[in-house]
Amino acid sequence: MLTIFNKDQKDREDSLICNDGKLLTKNDVARKKIVREFIRKNDLSSAEDYFMAGMIFHHGRSIRDSTTAVRLLKKSHEMEFPKALALYAMCLDRLLIKQGHKQKFGTQYRRKHSKSEWIILPIDSSTTDTERKKYNILPLKKLIANVKKLNSKK
Repeated sequence: MLTIFNKDQKDREDSLICNDGKLLTKNDVARKKIVREFIRKNDLSSAEDYFMAGMIFHHGRSIRDSTTAVRLLKKSHEMEFPKALALYAMCLDRLLIKQGHKQKFGTQYRRKHSKSEWIILPIDSSTTDTERKKYNILPLKKLIANVKKLNSKK
C-alpha cells in the first residue's frame, strides 16, 4: 500500500504530471484499481493502510470514489490514525458537494477557470467552529481568509 500511496503523492509533486490531466487521471485510475483489489482481498490491515487507501480514492472524480474514501478514512480514524480525521472531513465535504448538497465543514473551494477567483462552495450553516475543531479543521473565518489569500496571489 505504501508504494502505491508514494506514487500517488509523487505524481502530485511532479508539475509535468500535474499539468497533464489525462496522464494524472490515467495514473489515478490504475492506482484505484489496485487498491480495490487490496480491499476485495481484505489486504488492508493497519489504520495507516486505510488512510493511504482513502487518500487514493480522495483523488477520484466520482461519487463512488468519494464514498469509498469516506468509508476508508472513517475506518482509519476508528483504528486511531491521527491524520485520518481531517482528511475524512475533507472527503465528506467533497462527497456532499458531488451529491448536490452543501458541505459540512467548508473545506471545498474552486474556481471556474484559471483566471477567475476562488470561491468556497456552499456550506451548511449549522456546523460550528467547535465541531470543525473536533475534526482538525480551521474555523470558518480562517478558511475564508485562506481563499481570499489565494485570490490575492493572482
